[in-house]
Amino acid sequence: LGEKMDHVSRTERFMELSSRGCKSPCPPRYKAPIRPSVGETSRSPPPGPQLSAGSPPSQRLSCPSDRPHPTPPGGLVLFGICTLVMDVFKTGYYSSFYECLSAIKILHPITQAVFVIVQTYFLWVSAKDCIHVHLDLTRCGLMFTLTTNLAIWMAAVVDESVHQAQSYGSSHGNTSHARLSPDPERAGSTTEGECPCSTAICQIFQQGYFYLYPFNIEYSLFACTMLYVMWKNVGRLLASSSHGHGHGPPRGSLFRETFFAGPVLGLTLFVVGLAVFVLYEVQVNGEGSRTHQALVTYYSFSIVCLGLMTLVSLSGSIIYRFDRRAMDHHKNPTRTLDVALLMGAALGQYAISYYSIVAVVVGTSRDLLAWLNLAHALLMIAQHTFQNVFIIESLHRGPPGAVPQDTPPKEPCHGLTFANLDALQTLPACPTTPQLVFPGPSAPQEAVAVMLAPRSHWRRRCLKDISLFLLLCNVILWVMPAFGARPHFSNTTEVDFYGTSLWTAIVNICLPFGIFYRMHAVSSLLEVYAPPVASAEAQETGTAPAKETRMDAGSEASGAPGSPRQQSWLVRHFSLLLRWDQQAQKAGQLFSGLLALNVVFLGGAFICSMIFNNVAVTLGDVWILLAALKALSILWLLYYSVGTTRRPHAVLHRDPHAGPIWVRGSLVLFGSCTVCLNVFRVGYDMSHIHCKSQLELIFPAIEIVFICVQTWVLLKHCKDCVQVQSNFTRCGLMMTLATNLLLWVLATTNDSMHREIEAELSALMEKFSGNDTNTCLCLNATACEVFRKGYLMLYPFSTEYCLICCAVLFVMWKNVGRHLAPHAGARPGSAHFHLHGAIFGPLLGLLALVAGVCVFVLFQIQAGGPAIARQYFTVYYAFYVAVLPAMSLACLAGTAIHRLEERELDTLKNPTRSLDVVLLMGAALGQMGIAYFSIVAIVATRPLEQLNRLILAYSLLLILQHMVQNLFIIEGLHRRPLGDGERPGEQPPRRGSLLELGQDVRRASLAYLHSYGHLNWKQRALKEISLFLILCNVTLWMMPAFGVHPEFENGLEKEFYGYRTWFTIVNFGLPLGVFYRMHSVGGLVEVYLGA
Repeated sequence: LGEKMDHVSRTERFMELSSRGCKSPCPPRYKAPIRPSVGETSRSPPPGPQLSAGSPPSQRLSCPSDRPHPTPPGGLVLFGICTLVMDVFKTGYYSSFYECLSAIKILHPITQAVFVIVQTYFLWVSAKDCIHVHLDLTRCGLMFTLTTNLAIWMAAVVDESVHQAQSYGSSHGNTSHARLSPDPERAGSTTEGECPCSTAICQIFQQGYFYLYPFNIEYSLFACTMLYVMWKNVGRLLASSSHGHGHGPPRGSLFRETFFAGPVLGLTLFVVGLAVFVLYEVQVNGEGSRTHQALVTYYSFSIVCLGLMTLVSLSGSIIYRFDRRAMDHHKNPTRTLDVALLMGAALGQYAISYYSIVAVVVGTSRDLLAWLNLAHALLMIAQHTFQNVFIIESLHRGPPGAVPQDTPPKEPCHGLTFANLDALQTLPACPTTPQLVFPGPSAPQEAVAVMLAPRSHWRRRCLKDISLFLLLCNVILWVMPAFGARPHFSNTTEVDFYGTSLWTAIVNICLPFGIFYRMHAVSSLLEVYAPPVASAEAQETGTAPAKETRMDAGSEASGAPGSPRQQSWLVRHFSLLLRWDQQAQKAGQLFSGLLALNVVFLGGAFICSMIFNNVAVTLGDVWILLAALKALSILWLLYYSVGTTRRPHAVLHRDPHAGPIWVRGSLVLFGSCTVCLNVFRVGYDMSHIHCKSQLELIFPAIEIVFICVQTWVLLKHCKDCVQVQSNFTRCGLMMTLATNLLLWVLATTNDSMHREIEAELSALMEKFSGNDTNTCLCLNATACEVFRKGYLMLYPFSTEYCLICCAVLFVMWKNVGRHLAPHAGARPGSAHFHLHGAIFGPLLGLLALVAGVCVFVLFQIQAGGPAIARQYFTVYYAFYVAVLPAMSLACLAGTAIHRLEERELDTLKNPTRSLDVVLLMGAALGQMGIAYFSIVAIVATRPLEQLNRLILAYSLLLILQHMVQNLFIIEGLHRRPLGDGERPGEQPPRRGSLLELGQDVRRASLAYLHSYGHLNWKQRALKEISLFLILCNVTLWMMPAFGVHPEFENGLEKEFYGYRTWFTIVNFGLPLGVFYRMHSVGGLVEVYLGA
């Protein structure tokens, strides 16, 4: 967003730099080395457009990334051709029964074929462009095309999943899958005898159509990644030093730089895997013994393959520990996207594996197949973890042959490093030693290269062997599930444990991510295998112009020629230590993140098993797991507070942006409410002590201790930038974060208290009816009612507390090992919260708050009855339809005022602000998703009824309000706050006698209005808008947080999607929407203080 929100246009910047003779930082030219794709020979780079003094800026600049992405163009063409062939088969298939299909159905594959041809040509030609004209139109067009590819991918995944479910259902006689296939083409059967596919040509078209589906799926995802990188590169300016990577060696020579062990072993596993896949496809649909044999063979091969891949990936990571290549920290959108896709796509197989582990360990099956399934799931997790570590470590290494640039870090260091690295240049060099090589400026580098060549050569060959072996193994592990191998359904362990519908949903959601992970891993391993080498031109001319100017000036002053200065021995030693520290920091962040990921998925599998199979996994089992995590987190929090932070040089810096006053206040408020909630829970359990286990009283006691310790530590250390025990601190923070996240998941999904209350009511009814079989009744009805009401009223604060703790812990995790500049100690924008004479915003906000409370009370009273009348739904949605447009207009006005402001953008690194932006964008997806599902349901059914029109207007306005409010808050967070010197000083209050009380009140009012009038109209308007939005968001948080859920009660969406589907949608989206409102309040407070 910092690149996008600039008050000086890029054209003006070019013109300004051109008028000054194109001095630093204006690059002399932009040149894009054209990377050959797979199977293509190298081409010489064309000359880039020249930027001379007074010339207009280039409109279309080639944008080479620091680490080029060679495989997507080749992969895009390959998968594009397969997609075109699939469209041909699809057209022929539809033409086989043209008489019972509409013409639109046949035109769809033709339209898709045209789209694929045009898009492939566009991406092949323009993938490296950095556009500098029509920026907004270009960004919107790229995002629109990206979402189109994403929609095509989702449709293809659903179609393929339905086809697999139909095939499984027909082979196993499972009728629950047959209802998922309403179209005739999905199974090749007839639909009421109207559209038969009985001819041989039709069968060929049908089989080819579905066998080419995996390539269509991968094509859409490849196009999405390339379009996203183009979107990131719109308006991007690159210096000439960005062209630091030249062409790699010819493809033929690369295979001669290996030991051939990796290619041979990889090809062997590839051939064996193909044989196992064919055998599995032939035998899996046979009788019981043949299916069992096919599954044993499949799992045995997968276990061997995954075990070898895990060991090889771990060996590669160890080899990188001895690699002296510097870490590449330059901005690179392609590499950033690669890492995000690797970590995100791995979540699919992580989820399936953890669900399988829980089903095998907790279930009753103990045969050979169950143990093979367990080993396969564990090795799948280990292989994904270590392969991601190896690939990400490789992608962040500098190219072979690059000379490490001893540039100071972005944030000057203290304690462990030096504040001013330029001062080290004045130190004397090492004492003179006898010359071992020819004299000259490059002699020391040549000597080092000669001495390190043998060792680096064998390491490079080992890494190439490892990359080739992993590449071939990932290809075969992509082929098997992509072309129909589904042992998740043939192995009935998970199906029996979770049920057919739930397990089908889990596999169909997660497996496409796992398939994409394999193909994306292949793409990344190709880059690891054949990285670009540093070009000589880049090493000679890649330095920044400012450095050259300083160097020349220094040489002129000393009378020496303008050659590069020989660095002192201390500079070289310091640079080596700094590179090792950066490598350790990357590795620590990666391992701690993977630890949190595994803990969250294990706990999520337990919670989901508790919901859908509460016989095998009970709520007590989940509490035991969470109690163990809380105990470990308490021990680490205490050790961090009394041990880590008291070490010498432990906390050299404190982040001024972390832990603002509203976050610390929310921690104390919501933490206190959560403690009270657990007290009410203990009281409720004590009222039923005669029919409950005393062990249940331990769990809320542990949670009270955990909340108290965590709140105390976070309040005291939320701003710390720890410099010692970095890896242990990161792992402790991630474990505590995962614990809070699991508590939030359990709080949003667990309905145990309500179920218990309903059970008590049903037992009471049975007692009145004469069936006194249940004696677990409350001993004191009044106390139980108090405890119950208190528990239910404080429940929303507990969920918010967990999420705020997660946000604070994540910022602390980002700050581990971080170094800050001396001027970052005081935050100029840390002002106290004053109204500054704001009148209209608070008044309108209070009016909305009072109206919202009235609607809330009215709706809650009616919700206690047997049914809610339609007029109360009308009142509820009418209130929203009145408030949301006012909020949207206020946000649009605030955004327009931001555009008129003259304050600069704050582009400094700020983990707190980055997290705020991500949470705002991510949490908004909950309510926006629910709104879009409601829109589809209304438009497809009865859009003309009065209540349905109100719901439709409510959904559209809700989407609009989320979008414009996010825009306003993010714009405000990226504005540089006004300094303390720009704000008027407040006069100390005068003290007088009681007779002068009226005069004192008058003087205070005049001073208050004077401070308000001293602000310009833009600041006053921003403060009014912020206060109005704060009160409105508090109102919109209160209503769903305390139980107003008309989405469940109006019945429209429930009838359209079905109870189970709509219940799942709302339970996923509504907690995110509740958190969005509270987080928006925090962001708006920051905007108010910075205005």
